[in-house]
Amino acid sequence: MEGSYSLEPFMFTLGIIKRNIRELKDAWRHLGFIPSCTDAPTKSSLEKSLQFTHECMSILLEELAKLQKEPPLVKINLFGKLSKLRLKFEVAYVMGDQLSQDTHCCRKKINAGGAGRIHRGCFTSFLKSSTAPKGDRCPKMPKEVIDKLCDASRLWEDHQARTDFITKILEERNGNATQQEKKAIEKSIQTYSQLSCDILEKVCSIYPVKNAWDVVSFGINKNGIHRATLDNPMHYNSGGLFMYLAQTVFGGLLPKEQQKVEKYLREEASTRSSARYDFPHGKFTPGFTNCTLLTATEKVGIIHLLYLGLGTKRIADIFETAIRRQQNKYIRHPCLNPSIPEKSENSEEKSSKAAAAGSNKNSALKRKVSPAKKKNQIRTPSVGKKTPGKPFSQKKNQHHPLHQVDHQVSLF
Repeated sequence: MEGSYSLEPFMFTLGIIKRNIRELKDAWRHLGFIPSCTDAPTKSSLEKSLQFTHECMSILLEELAKLQKEPPLVKINLFGKLSKLRLKFEVAYVMGDQLSQDTHCCRKKINAGGAGRIHRGCFTSFLKSSTAPKGDRCPKMPKEVIDKLCDASRLWEDHQARTDFITKILEERNGNATQQEKKAIEKSIQTYSQLSCDILEKVCSIYPVKNAWDVVSFGINKNGIHRATLDNPMHYNSGGLFMYLAQTVFGGLLPKEQQKVEKYLREEASTRSSARYDFPHGKFTPGFTNCTLLTATEKVGIIHLLYLGLGTKRIADIFETAIRRQQNKYIRHPCLNPSIPEKSENSEEKSSKAAAAGSNKNSALKRKVSPAKKKNQIRTPSVGKKTPGKPFSQKKNQHHPLHQVDHQVSLF
């Protein structure tokens, strides 16, 4: 909900009902609405806004956590017999787009280079994202480790927790500690808290925020909200993978090639077929190869039609030419092939044209020199044999200022 005060709805449903019923809007109930924090987008304000969001969610999840700790006793007619049972409400999964799912996990909004984790459900960093993980599965980040780091990062700011921690250390020493040793303990706690905060932000890409889902049970899911936030197929697959695939495919084409591909695909899409209704639909307006102003379903439809169109020779030849052009571009690069000189033919042609243009410009300057100026020109002596008192003629003078400019431009 947008307006003067933006609100995000927080809804729930029961997983015991059938799927076709669960997908109806009447099967969902509002648990509450979460307001947004309107601070400036700085690092501290982003963490503050996330903490505010989780504080609001903790209020909304308070009743659910209470029902999980104290399951209600109900009477149910089970197999023709009235029985007393306790209802256990376990959270199965949380639905939403990628931004809201990262918010539930307190993950930093880092989806480009330098991310400590490429995904909230995987512990692989951006630097090792191209390396296949062992066992064909992404390494998971245990929730116990995240909880310990979060508690340690808040140890210095929480006065009560810091006092209890110092008291525990002093009890182990039987209370025998000097004032200097107490200051050293406080300094160590501050360093320990800052180090835990840096590990969370730089390595785990998580803000040191108290998660509202920590008090909620997820059944046999020991990693809690970090494994329960599923990927939305529309945002992750249709609007993500298919969009990147389309940009990669059409991005290597020249403008004229894009126009031909759009024309041929538009002709393929106009073919009548009774089975076309079951396939994804695309949008084939002029310029659709730029992959802008397209819905997630239309992106899937374009890739599907391109897959069918590559079976024709005219479309396949265009992409084969584009692929070979891209291959030659990188294969013939001087960094990959030292035998090829760094200066290409195009640059040589450009330099020769520049030299010719410079010589033509200087010749034009020669023609514009007036006879009066020629008389006042200073004659420079020749580098070779010197004849004192005898001026050199202009025909034999090879070091005239105009000749010097022409000579320098041609060398450049």
